[in-house]
Amino acid sequence: MKTYILIFLTLFLNACNASKNIPSNLAESNTEISTNAKTTQLDISSFEYSAVTRGGYLMIKANKDKITYQLSRTSKEKTKDCTTKNWETLTNLASNFGITKINEFEAPSKAHQYDGAAIASLKIYVGEKTYGSQSFDAGNPPKEIAELVNYLLNLVPKN
Repeated sequence: MKTYILIFLTLFLNACNASKNIPSNLAESNTEISTNAKTTQLDISSFEYSAVTRGGYLMIKANKDKITYQLSRTSKEKTKDCTTKNWETLTNLASNFGITKINEFEAPSKAHQYDGAAIASLKIYVGEKTYGSQSFDAGNPPKEIAELVNYLLNLVPKN
């Protein structure tokens, strides 16, 4: 019986000591994540927005030099210059949220799940990595990325 009590106390005390180290480890990892997020803001190579439904299609790709867009599946891709101001605005809007957490942002509505709205998504390319949002209703993006999505949409002509 004494042996069981001794083993239990040993395990209990070790568990208590281990839990004391958790907050500092979490703080260190959060610092690493925020530092990585800030670094990636500077290394953005391009943005890609798409909205797809059975009868509609919209694709917008923007990088430092050009904006490529396609307004329907049957139309050809068109290209226009991306001005320095446009690119700075895009990267500044992306710096308002953690790019690495873009896939965690919740869509405010789910109409795209039952053909009530086009399925939209946003991807941000940083070096060799791609960060993509969850699917959301076209016209109703998650609030964290709404400004960026609306700015991208305003860079191209309407259908």
